[in-house]
Amino acid sequence: MSRRAKWIWGIAGIVAAALFAWIATHMLGLADMGGSDSELSVDLTDADEEPSAVLCSSQATADAVGARVFARAREASQDPEALARLEADSLVRLDRTELTEYIEARDVAECSARLVIELPRGTEPAFGYSRRLRADIDYVVRGGSGAIDRLSGADLVITDLAAADLSIRERAFEDTSDEEDPIGALIEDIEGEPDDRPDQPAQRPRPGPPAEGDPVDLLPPEMDGQGR
Repeated sequence: MSRRAKWIWGIAGIVAAALFAWIATHMLGLADMGGSDSELSVDLTDADEEPSAVLCSSQATADAVGARVFARAREASQDPEALARLEADSLVRLDRTELTEYIEARDVAECSARLVIELPRGTEPAFGYSRRLRADIDYVVRGGSGAIDRLSGADLVITDLAAADLSIRERAFEDTSDEEDPIGALIEDIEGEPDDRPDQPAQRPRPGPPAEGDPVDLLPPEMDGQGR
């Protein structure tokens, strides 16, 4: 074999080996290994952001915000005990929550949301005949403990709670507890005692069948005396 033929076969072998390596790389998916690092970093970033976002919108955070709002309202209220009962019967939630900033070193999340307080039945007259209080608020919640470090934007809700006249609701509960059961009273009136019933007029006994041989009187007892 001449030297030229050897060079041709050598180059052909190198090209064949390179082509085989390229095909094997794409079949085994090794070409995607370079992008796995970026995908992994995205997943880790999402995992780091998710706890802070949940920290803003969790029900525990909503309860902590509601507790702070009612606590400030009780300080300015003339009837803090009634306001405490109102807090126990109310439901607090946070809508449209948004994470403004998360400080990882302090494990603190700065959030914004719409505060909604669902009030119980019977409180409508004290709040302009509405059972729902709303406010757009900003707050800072601490991770782990869930404590609210700062709260702003809820001043109007706090004022409405502190100035609410809850005596109407208190009187409604008292009237309901003192009211007699109308159904039970009606049953007692219907059944009653035998001695309490009005006297019924005495009824004349009906005459028995006539004896044999006696004339049959066809007139009723009321007309018997008139014909004689």
